[in-house]
Amino acid sequence: MDLSMLSSGMLAQTPAAIPPAGVEPNLVNPETKGPIVITVGTPLLAIMLLFVGVRFYNKAIVRRKLTIDDSVTVGKFGTHM
Repeated sequence: MDLSMLSSGMLAQTPAAIPPAGVEPNLVNPETKGPIVITVGTPLLAIMLLFVGVRFYNKAIVRRKLTIDDSVTVGKFGTHM
């Protein structure tokens, strides 16, 4: 079957493979894990913000010495937001 000849609507309704025996494909209203990801990710993001904040407070205010690893932490922190 030549998939390049299918429209985008038809391609979205075409399964990637044949489902196992006894499994009915649900392409109209598929199950989503989005709410679980948000429910778990939000508290973990808050905990990460707390630890990063305490680390920077300690290094910048208490010890008054920032190092190169702090720059890397800021860079990685930016990719999570």
